[in-house]
Amino acid sequence: MTRFDPSSERKLAGSDLNDNLPSLQLPEAQRMSHSAGSGRVDEPLIRESIPIDSIDDVNDERLLQIAQQCFDTSEQYFNASQRTRIMDAMARFRSMHPKGSKYWQDAYSKRSKVFRPKTRSTVRKREAAAILSMFSTSDIAAIDATDNGNVDASRDARLQNALLNHRLNEDPRFYQMVLGAVQDADRQGIVCACTEWDYKEATKYYDELRTDGSKRRHKIKQPVFDRPNWRLIPIENIRFSPASNWMDIVNTTPYLIEIRPTYVCDIREYAKNPRARLKYRELSDAQLMMGVKSNEWDPIRIQREGNKQDRYARQGEINEYATVWVHRNIIRIEGEDYVYDTVGTQVMLSDMVPLGQMDPRGYRPYVIGSMTMESHNPYPEGTVSLMAQLQDEINENANLRTDMNKMSTAGRMFVKRSAGIDLHALARFSPGAAVEMDDPTSVRWDRPPMPPQSNFEENNLLNVETDDLIGNFNQGSVAANKQLSETVGGMQMLGDIGTQMTEYDMRTLGKTFIEPLLRQTLDMLRLFETDRNLAAIIGSKFAVKEREYWKSLQTPTQLVCNVGFGGTNPMARLGKLNMAIKMMGEYFPYLMMMSDQAEIAQEIFGACGYPNAERFFPFLDEKTQQDPKYRTLVMQLNQMRMLSFPHIAEAQGRQQQGQAQAMGAITSAKIRAEAQVTVARENAAAKQKLQQIQNDMAVIELKLEYAKTDLDRQSLLLERQKVAADIAEKQQQIAIQAQGTLLQNPHAEEQPLGPNEQGQVNQLEAPGSQAPYIPSMQDIMSTLAGINDPTLRDQQQREQDHEQYGDQGITAGQMQQADKTQEAELA
Repeated sequence: MTRFDPSSERKLAGSDLNDNLPSLQLPEAQRMSHSAGSGRVDEPLIRESIPIDSIDDVNDERLLQIAQQCFDTSEQYFNASQRTRIMDAMARFRSMHPKGSKYWQDAYSKRSKVFRPKTRSTVRKREAAAILSMFSTSDIAAIDATDNGNVDASRDARLQNALLNHRLNEDPRFYQMVLGAVQDADRQGIVCACTEWDYKEATKYYDELRTDGSKRRHKIKQPVFDRPNWRLIPIENIRFSPASNWMDIVNTTPYLIEIRPTYVCDIREYAKNPRARLKYRELSDAQLMMGVKSNEWDPIRIQREGNKQDRYARQGEINEYATVWVHRNIIRIEGEDYVYDTVGTQVMLSDMVPLGQMDPRGYRPYVIGSMTMESHNPYPEGTVSLMAQLQDEINENANLRTDMNKMSTAGRMFVKRSAGIDLHALARFSPGAAVEMDDPTSVRWDRPPMPPQSNFEENNLLNVETDDLIGNFNQGSVAANKQLSETVGGMQMLGDIGTQMTEYDMRTLGKTFIEPLLRQTLDMLRLFETDRNLAAIIGSKFAVKEREYWKSLQTPTQLVCNVGFGGTNPMARLGKLNMAIKMMGEYFPYLMMMSDQAEIAQEIFGACGYPNAERFFPFLDEKTQQDPKYRTLVMQLNQMRMLSFPHIAEAQGRQQQGQAQAMGAITSAKIRAEAQVTVARENAAAKQKLQQIQNDMAVIELKLEYAKTDLDRQSLLLERQKVAADIAEKQQQIAIQAQGTLLQNPHAEEQPLGPNEQGQVNQLEAPGSQAPYIPSMQDIMSTLAGINDPTLRDQQQREQDHEQYGDQGITAGQMQQADKTQEAELA
C-alpha cells in the first residue's frame, strides 16, 4: 500500500510507504517521549519487567502461567480494596441505596427510603461543564509547530490541526467518549481508554452477465470502517500492577491486561486473515467455552446496569454470536513490551509478538486519567465517593421528615386488644368506608407534631457542605449565604468559587486523559490515514498537493487541548479576552497590528456558543487558502514592522512631547484669562463702591450749603470728613489689589484677552449693565446749578407742586403760607 494508491489488502498487511516518503514507523526518540509522557528522551524511566531468564525460553505454558499470575495478583487487590467502593458509587449514581444500607432491612420495609438525586444532578452538571469547555468552538485541539519561525513547519502544523479537528468533529463517538469519560472519572475515580484504528471490510458479490447468457459471480472487499477509534474500558475490565507509579500507571506497570468481550465470529474471522498483525489460532468450541464463563456476572457491571441480567451472560450453547472474554496481555520482558491474547487465562489465542509489530506506534495504546488527584494512590476516589457520607445524611434527613409529615397528616390509631374491630377495614383508611366494631371507644387517634424548623435548616446546611466539597453552585448556595447573595459582588464571588472548582477538575481531566488521548490519535492519523478525498479538501485549503500533504503529516508538532480556566463560564472567557486585548493594545500596540484576527473572532464567537466565526465573516477562511509565497510575504511584512518600530516609537515620543507643550500653553492661557477677568471684575466692583461714596459726598456738600443752623453744619462737616477718608481708603485698596494680582500673574497683561474674556470685562464696565446706575459729576453739578438759580429753582418747585397737588388746585405759594402759619402756631 502507498499513500497514493490505498489498498485495503495491503493496508491490513501494514506495509510501509514507498521510498520517496518517510517511514510509517515513528522515530525511537518520539516513541520514548510518548512512553515517558514528559517529552524528554534523556529522562530515566523506572520500568519493571517480568522475571524471565531469556525470551527464547518462553513457551505457551510459561506465557499462560504469567498471564494467570498477573491477573490473579491484580484481581486479588482489586476485589479486596476497590470493588466494594466502586459498587457503592455505581449504586449512588443510579440514585439507589448501596448494598448494606439500613434501608434494605426488614425494619425499614414500611418506612420512607427515598434516595435524593443530589449525586446524579452533580455529575450531570459536571458533564455539562466538560462539554461547554471542550466543544464551545470547532477547534477541540490546538497544534503548533515546534519551530514557529519556519514557514513550512507552521503550515504543516495548521494542516495537522485541520485534519485532527475534522476527524474529532465529524465522529459523534468522540463526543460520547468525552461524556463517558467524565462519568467514569466521577464514579470510578479513574478513567481508562484504548486508541486503535478501526478498519473493517465487507465482502460484496455481483454477477457478470456473459454473452452466452450465463452468469459469473465475482466478489470484492470494500472497507466499511476506516477511522480512528476510542474505546472506553470499564474499570472491571482493566488490570495493572497495584505497585505501579500513580503518576504514569500505563508505562510503569510491568503488565497491563485488558479483558475484551469478543464475538466468536470475529475471533474466527480474524484467525482466517493472513494479513493480521496478531495471528489468531483456530480453537474448538470447547476451548472457546472456557472464555465464555471466565467473566460472567461481574458485580460492578451488574450494579452499573441497575441489577439487571448480565448482557454478556451465555444463553444456550455456544454459537457464532456468543461472547468470549479475551485477555490482551501486554508484558515487559527484558525492557521490551510484548503482547499476546488468551481466552480467559486458560487457552492461548495468539502467539507472542513485540508490541511494535502489532502497533507501529511502538508504545502501549492506553491512557489512564482521573479528575481528582490522590498522591501515591493509583485508585483515587471519584466525586461520587467523596460526597457519599453527605449524601447519606441528606437521605436520612429527608426520609425522617417525610415519615413525620405522613404521621402528622394521616396519624395512627391505638386499638384495644380483642375489641371486636374490623382491623383490615380500619387499616385501609378509605374515605366513606364503614368499620364494624363493638365499642367505638376502643380506638384512639394519635397525631405526632410536624417536623421542626431545625430539620429544614439541617438539610440546607448539608446541601451547602456538599456543594462546597464538589464545587457546585446552585440556588441553595445562594440562599444559605444571605449576606453575600444580597450584593452583586457577593453573587459573583459565590459563582467564582464554584467555577474555579469545576474548572480545576476539567483541567485535571484534560491534562491526564484528554491530551494524551489526542496525541495518540494524531499518531494514528500520521500512520493510517489514507482518505484521498479528505486529503484533497484539506490540501486545497492550504494550497498543497497530495504528495506534500502526506509529507506534512510526518512533521513533529506540539498538541494542546483547549481546556483552560474560564472555559466553563462564557462571560468569564469574554472578560479575560477583552482585558488581554485591551492591555496588549495599551502597552504593545505594534504587536496588535500583527495579531491573528481570525483566531480572536473564533474565540469570541466560540464563547458566545457558535462553533466558528466563518459563518459571519466568510473572508476569515481565506487565510488557509493562500499560497505559501503569500504567507512568506506576510512574515516579511511583520519583520519590517518590527524593524520600523524604533522610528515609530520616536515619532510617538515627539508627538507626546508636542501634545504636552500644547497642553501647557493652553493651561497658561486659561490661567491668564481667568486672572484678567478676575481683575476686571474686582476693579468694576471697587469703582462702583467708590462712585457710591462720591455720591454720598456730593449730597453732604448740598446739605452743607443749605444748612440752617451751625449745629447741622458741624454735623455735616464731620460726616464729610468720614466719607472723604473712605474714598481715600478705597482708592488705596484698589491700587494694592491690582498690584497684587499682577504680581501673582506677571504675564496677565502681556497677552491680550480673548473674545469671551474681553466680553466679560466689557459687560462688567458697561453703563447699561445690571449694576445700579451711578451719576457722573456733570449730573451732580447740573443739579447744584439748578439749586443756585432762583428762577430755575422756582420753576422746578412749581413742577413738583403741580405733580403733587395739581389735582387739588393748591399752589406753591399757598403751601408755603400754610407752612409759615403752622410754624408760628408751633412757636
